[in-house]
Amino acid sequence: MSNQDVNQIERKHYKKINFNILQEKLEVVGRFDEKVKKIETFCQNLQDFDKTLKFLDTWMKEADTNLNKIKNESHQVKISLQIIS
Repeated sequence: MSNQDVNQIERKHYKKINFNILQEKLEVVGRFDEKVKKIETFCQNLQDFDKTLKFLDTWMKEADTNLNKIKNESHQVKISLQIIS
């Protein structure tokens, strides 16, 4: 076996080792990307939930204001009706 053959075998072995290392790293990157996507989805759902809560809070405050107007105005309407009668 010549030095050239030995060097070629060593290079093939080195390439195989590097390929295996890269393959393992790609698996880790793939799992990391999967986890990041889950976190991004969770954050988007959380933002959507926050928007919904803010919308409901605004609606609730408007409804409360309208109910208070109805309560206060209905009392004034009763007084006006009594005066007219």
